[in-house]
Amino acid sequence: MSLDMKPLEDVFKNAPTASSLSGLLMMFVNSLGVPVKMGNTPVIVYSYSGNINDIQTTGFYKLTESATGCPVSNPIGSFLLHLNWDGNAAHQVFFRYPEGYLQPRIKTSGVWKPWKQLAFVTT
Repeated sequence: MSLDMKPLEDVFKNAPTASSLSGLLMMFVNSLGVPVKMGNTPVIVYSYSGNINDIQTTGFYKLTESATGCPVSNPIGSFLLHLNWDGNAAHQVFFRYPEGYLQPRIKTSGVWKPWKQLAFVTT
């Protein structure tokens, strides 16, 4: 497992803020690559190349081509939001690149449930 933890404090000085997790997610989805803050706390983006089933630290993860456990075989360019409760419970949302799909799943009693895919409807 490779976890490269690099806070981006200097980049976050003028970053927009989100007052809620849903606001943070929307900002992240709408502007990948633009750093954000949760209140006054910078969001740290981790570079990750291990098995995403093993992540136990809440955060955003930029996935490398060697990351495994993903709903796609080559996740390069994709992001993962991991919300950890404890070793037995967590939530993950996979931001699939280049399609832009969102794929959530949950872990309960230490077991990951299958990935789901959110549907987008155009009118």
